[in-house]
Amino acid sequence: FIFLQFKKIIKKKGIFIAVIGPDGVGKTSICQNLAKKMKSVYFSAIYQYHGQIGIFPELGQIYQKLFRKNISDSAISRENKIGFSRAILHLFYYGLENILSWPWIYWLGIKRSLIVFDRYFYEFITAAKNSKILSWLFWQVTKIIPRPDLLFGANN
Repeated sequence: FIFLQFKKIIKKKGIFIAVIGPDGVGKTSICQNLAKKMKSVYFSAIYQYHGQIGIFPELGQIYQKLFRKNISDSAISRENKIGFSRAILHLFYYGLENILSWPWIYWLGIKRSLIVFDRYFYEFITAAKNSKILSWLFWQVTKIIPRPDLLFGANN
């Protein structure tokens, strides 16, 4: 199994890596160090993203403009419980962004690029674990978004 995964990765010219985990565990530092070391090794370009490509603004920014309250997505994700409507909104909003980013991720992959996310869509399921949202809906969305070649989970 592992040999087949590496064979698949080597056939492509680029690699898509995602690191997920709780706040403060060092995801950004891991990704920055990885990108710095790998640039000189093989890749023609390095693209680093924090949670999303940036096609849409973060929901925290939209909330701030609509309600004139200062709140961030990370503050929202740190709450213990996420309501059903907010979980559905996050699922479809960020799911749609990831679906729309598929051509960009694919293009970078064939251009011998290293694509590194220090947060990725899969973190949604950990943030929504206390909500009433059905996990099958999340897994359906993950079938149509770009899948990382390597996914690392960081923990305290």
